[in-house]
Amino acid sequence: MNIYSWFGLVIAYSFFEIPMGILFLYPTFEEIDHGWKEASETLGANNWFFLKKVIYPVLIPGLVETLIILFANSMGTYETVFALTGNNITLISTIIGTLIGGELSSNIPLACALSVIFGLMMVALVILGNLLVKKRQLESK
Repeated sequence: MNIYSWFGLVIAYSFFEIPMGILFLYPTFEEIDHGWKEASETLGANNWFFLKKVIYPVLIPGLVETLIILFANSMGTYETVFALTGNNITLISTIIGTLIGGELSSNIPLACALSVIFGLMMVALVILGNLLVKKRQLESK
């Protein structure tokens, strides 16, 4: 087991991403009312129908939003990757950090371009998450 590899990186990120994800998902799971299960059973719905038509629409927007936040957090913490693996594992955030290292060979324009790409990717993910939430709000009305 090599801690200075992808496996070690997964362990390191899991150490802080899983608890943060649980904290973000807790309010989503609090939205589920136990009376919904009784109501669906009274109306003759089986467990699969209950999950598909009741639980799934409530949980999916929260799950997507949480994954977006966790992705942004993990991409922003480049120092974890750099400290653990050095330049052995390449992520966009480590490339940006290396390009703005303050050395004579710094390539600020390339770092800025990669930052814009990363920013556009995050904007696209946030827009997708917002569309999903709006769709859920329209379906619930």
